[in-house]
Amino acid sequence: MPAMNVSVIIPAYNGATYIEQAIGSVWNQSWSPRGIIVVDDGSTDQTATLVKSLSGPIPILYCRQNNQGQAAAIT
Repeated sequence: MPAMNVSVIIPAYNGATYIEQAIGSVWNQSWSPRGIIVVDDGSTDQTATLVKSLSGPIPILYCRQNNQGQAAAIT
């Protein structure tokens, strides 16, 4: 199926335990978004390292901000 004109935004805060699973879930969908945007809300775990090490059929844009809470991560 051709890429849809949408991107998936994944807000994360200390999400190293589940970030690979979340991104993998997007990669395994029957439709293909244009990209995945991971907004790291100031994680202190290995979230950044894990996201930057992943590559797959849909590109990942990693953005980091100082911890401001979930609402700020998705706006």
